[in-house]
Amino acid sequence: MTTYDTTNLRPAINAMCKNCVASDLDKDFLKVIEECMGFSCPLYAVRPVRGGNNKTVPAHSVPQMVDRIIHLGSTIPSH
Repeated sequence: MTTYDTTNLRPAINAMCKNCVASDLDKDFLKVIEECMGFSCPLYAVRPVRGGNNKTVPAHSVPQMVDRIIHLGSTIPSH
């Protein structure tokens, strides 16, 4: 029986992002995920991107990505 670490959602988030925008790639898919345009996706701010030392981190922890997220939030019309 397979067991899952239910306290760590990072592997599931990474897999979902890869499945959504880069399912046809076996490697080098992080760049495609970084360029994701799925602004309304609930995982957009936590999608995997390259941070310092080329380490994979959530988008909201990289200043350039935060600026992009904030800018996009200001252009989305409210209901």
